[in-house]
Amino acid sequence: MKGNQHREPVSVSDRTHCSGCSACAAVCPEDAVTMKPDRMGFRYPSVDASRCIGCGKCVDVCAFHQPETPPEPPVWSLVRYEAEAGRSQSGGAAFEAMRRTVSGGGVVYGVSLNADLQAVHGRAETLEDLEAFRGSKYIPSTLEGTFRQVRTDLSAGREVLFTGTPCQCAGLASFVGPALRNRLTLLDVICHGVAAPAVWTAFAEEQCRKAGGIPTSVRFRDPRFGWHSSKSTFSFDGKTCSSEAFLRLYLNGPILRPSCTACPFAGRVRPSDVTVGDAWGIEKTDHPLNDGGPVSLCIVSTEKGRRILPGLEPLDDPSPFFQASLREPCRPHPDAAAFERDFFRKGFAWASRKYGRKPAGRRLLDFYVKCKRFLLCRK
Repeated sequence: MKGNQHREPVSVSDRTHCSGCSACAAVCPEDAVTMKPDRMGFRYPSVDASRCIGCGKCVDVCAFHQPETPPEPPVWSLVRYEAEAGRSQSGGAAFEAMRRTVSGGGVVYGVSLNADLQAVHGRAETLEDLEAFRGSKYIPSTLEGTFRQVRTDLSAGREVLFTGTPCQCAGLASFVGPALRNRLTLLDVICHGVAAPAVWTAFAEEQCRKAGGIPTSVRFRDPRFGWHSSKSTFSFDGKTCSSEAFLRLYLNGPILRPSCTACPFAGRVRPSDVTVGDAWGIEKTDHPLNDGGPVSLCIVSTEKGRRILPGLEPLDDPSPFFQASLREPCRPHPDAAAFERDFFRKGFAWASRKYGRKPAGRRLLDFYVKCKRFLLCRK
């Protein structure tokens, strides 16, 4: 360290300024930084002062700031990969990118659920391994060891596709640095925020108690109830349990990570090579894919993004798809602190009934979708 100057390590005095991406922990040469969960399950860096050498790398690597505007405007497109759409969350664009990567000999990092039904980032080199990455997970994934493993793959000359939230992608790009970035393709999701793992755990435990067993599969948002569905489904041997309780809380906002309300990536300038998500807004257009089925919105920002999803037809007018998360961060929920208090005092069921009522706008949208679906079926 130049001049033996000691720098203060990373500190989180304001939790709206930390997304929990774990880059600070990954970059520490002394492993002095670890990611520890608060009582809601959100992870934050904790520094072991006895091991810290004051190099300041943990501060320098933090990427929680507005991404640079790309030299060329992004290409917006809608797509549905029919082979994947029925099995994926929306139009299958993310899984198609993953499939192309492993088919070409590359490595994919994505999110799956572990035995405790918590989201974890994992590594895949085969099509079979990719299956665990299907579907959206609305809780933050654990990344311990992942960034360093990605760097090892890149240093070995492997092509890597990393999929995650925008803040995770930005953190990884900062961690690996420009020298290795040319072999790393980043795919972020149109993120509406991440929900408290502690609340998800309580909800999952409630579903397991009702069924009297351990689920064989879980869908955070089950497309079998319709593309606009907010039902989560737990499948057990011989039966299923579906409920809107968790996603209503997620959509209402009292269980979101504090940094989601100050997210610098909630805009149309993205930190990744390609962005995918649900094509909310297609119902306002006469696009050929507006048939009530799932559709992926793709925002391609770089040449690497164009290579991973080739042949996309650009939209003449993307403005109908400027959904809330592509305009501004999630708004702070006025009852977030009250929800946390009631959740720990009175439990998930009580808190979800009080705070999980659908907003008026959501109820109106659901009514509109039902009417439109009814009219389409009568044609």
